[in-house]
Amino acid sequence: MSDQKPPDARTVLLDKAQRSAEQRAQVLAQHQQRLARLQASAQRVGEMLADYQRRLAEDHRHPRPMADTRNDRLFLHNLQGMADKLGQDLRAGVAHRDAAAQALAEAERAVLQARKLLELAEKARRAEQERREQAAMDGWSTMRHAHKAHEHDAAGSPLKKTQGRPEFS
Repeated sequence: MSDQKPPDARTVLLDKAQRSAEQRAQVLAQHQQRLARLQASAQRVGEMLADYQRRLAEDHRHPRPMADTRNDRLFLHNLQGMADKLGQDLRAGVAHRDAAAQALAEAERAVLQARKLLELAEKARRAEQERREQAAMDGWSTMRHAHKAHEHDAAGSPLKKTQGRPEFS
């Protein structure tokens, strides 16, 4: 059999809280990466939309066939729809990131609480161990004192030795 004792419930609680915090940190990082990608996409689509609108305004001075104008407007409408969709995705991404950040903060508080419980338990264990050690030292001291007193009596106490009978003065 192993001499290793089973883990304390507080240690298990701390390990579980730390794993949860690590997982939530990973989830938050994933949300932040997704949000960064969405922001980059939204910026690119916004730039494309602005550039296309600027070109259409410049081309508006020159006559163009009606089919080209209609295609331009359809393309512009599709770009605007893409920009709107990215805006919605960004808002949802921000909400998910904020929820993940809140979950991480709660997990970190749970880790701190579990650490505190473990520290308090360790402090109580050390105090009990010190109390036991002190009690053992006090016991040894009492035994030593009693032994010395016995040795002193045996070696010649100031009391008169009477050979088994009491002496009265």
